[in-house]
Amino acid sequence: MRALTVAVALLLGGCTTWERPDLDPVTAERQREIDTAECTAAAMQAVPLPNPPPQAALASPAEYSVSGTTTFYGPNGQITTGYVNGTATAAGGYDPGRGLLEGQYFQEGLNAEAARQKLANACMLRRGWVKVKAGQQPAAAPLAAQVPAAGSTYSIPAPSLTASEAPLPLPPPTPVAARYSEWSKTQGH
Repeated sequence: MRALTVAVALLLGGCTTWERPDLDPVTAERQREIDTAECTAAAMQAVPLPNPPPQAALASPAEYSVSGTTTFYGPNGQITTGYVNGTATAAGGYDPGRGLLEGQYFQEGLNAEAARQKLANACMLRRGWVKVKAGQQPAAAPLAAQVPAAGSTYSIPAPSLTASEAPLPLPPPTPVAARYSEWSKTQGH
């Protein structure tokens, strides 16, 4: 699975690097290492890898009793018949279901790695990093408002609701609910 992770990272990463034009090169390098590690760790925690398929028990060779008549057709058109009586041993068979399970596991692993990469990229962008192709300069410096303080945690801002979107108050209790409420008080609930 480690080789798969490296292969996906190389394919998805290409020849790009993360840049922060608002930082000097030494500070940017140090902060890139920190932010990359934190974003990668957060993505790995958010998207687990799939569980490998269970290992199938090795099938013991099966022994079969064989008996019957045979017919052989020779190269010159002659027909020979005979009688066969004995045993045959089959050495483990091919399980097509096993191949399907392994293929599904491989695909789920690829999907998880791609999702992790997307989350890590979003985290880096959120911290103010810009992905730049090798040898190019970033188009513009990121907005300072997008860069959270070091060590801060992310929180999703609460949506602002207009009067028409605000939740409606609960309706008054029905007579049955009111009677139950009174009854439960007498029962000590």
